[in-house]
Amino acid sequence: MRKLEVEFERWKQDDSNLDFEAQQRCMLLDRIMRGGAEAQQLRAFRESPPQRKESAALLSELFPSHSEIAALAVLLICVSGQNLSTVCGLTADHFRADDQETEEPLIMTRASKPRRGRHGAEMDLAMAPNRVPALGRDDYSSAAGVYRVAHELCARVREIAKTSSLLVFYSSNVGSGAPEIRELPTTAIANWRGRLPDGTVLSRVNTRRLRLTHIQRHQRPVAHSVTTAAKEYLSKDAEALPGYQKVVGDVLNTEVNRIQTGHSILTLTDEEVTEASRNPAPIAEKLGTTEEQLHFLLQGRLDTVATACVDHTNSPYGNAGSPCSASFLLCLGCPNARSEPRHLPIQAAMLASIKRRRPEMTDEEWAGRFSTAHHQLNDLLNRQGAGQSAATPAVSSQEQELIDLVLDGGLELR
Repeated sequence: MRKLEVEFERWKQDDSNLDFEAQQRCMLLDRIMRGGAEAQQLRAFRESPPQRKESAALLSELFPSHSEIAALAVLLICVSGQNLSTVCGLTADHFRADDQETEEPLIMTRASKPRRGRHGAEMDLAMAPNRVPALGRDDYSSAAGVYRVAHELCARVREIAKTSSLLVFYSSNVGSGAPEIRELPTTAIANWRGRLPDGTVLSRVNTRRLRLTHIQRHQRPVAHSVTTAAKEYLSKDAEALPGYQKVVGDVLNTEVNRIQTGHSILTLTDEEVTEASRNPAPIAEKLGTTEEQLHFLLQGRLDTVATACVDHTNSPYGNAGSPCSASFLLCLGCPNARSEPRHLPIQAAMLASIKRRRPEMTDEEWAGRFSTAHHQLNDLLNRQGAGQSAATPAVSSQEQELIDLVLDGGLELR
């Protein structure tokens, strides 16, 4: 679609370098733009082939197909958790709730959930991006990203059909049926066949199951109450019970490990840092490291964001002799981690950032991701005399950005 838009702009400027087939596509698109998208008009275009290529084939190159838009609808259900009827009823009318320059897009639009009845169906819908920005131009892992892809992909066909619907496609309908531009109906997925990464073709896609999976994965309601999510979606799925038990077990095991290693991080005072420049041997012995490593530590060359690491090839989270690939959050409870006064501002800022995330998440999600780090940072700051009542210098914008990357998983090995 993007290539076609570029070609069309060049064709309107009489670019003689366009190849023959590109010119044919642009000529047909121009005729449709001028003549409209009524079924009879599209039939006439389809049945009057230009040279070298059938108009029917050209029409399929100009607009997204049913299969492509159905796949987009399935993806939108996966990343948003909305019902199929809600997704098919989305419009292209929306607002951006971000600064539209440096921030990731936050889409605000109106939606409908017909099951609620005539007076309760309408609702406001916010589609947020991922905390970790997409690597390429398009983001297929968040509701906001997929909405923007659909908005752009269907822009031209939406303009021709004079509709505000988000999901619109070209239906070729060979034979007795007339070709037409259609809005995606709720029955579209029934005959759609998905394909797995290994090439397996799915005989049927259950959009209700996709919605249920999203709710289970994120453990939060989508267009319904918390009570409905718990009673109707989560508690009735027996297959999810082992998963819940594993989550509880993991959290309990993590808490046990935290208690066992809660005081494992050795720390330095300001006086000890000063003494290290004159007589490093006893300070290095206290930290269980060499004088050379102590020198590197004080220079910041061993930093792991909120602490420093004195033995990254002997990690309790990986194989001995291999570089540690664990999350930087695990450094807060690692026996190889060390802390000195230079780390205090970052530790305090990381603790504040973790607290700010709490209202944005469910209790279960926050506990699973940040509870241990929250306790460890509190303990570490208190032991260094920099608890909640103590003032610590503010961090720079670059340091805060690094903290956010750690908390959002942006530095994880995937």
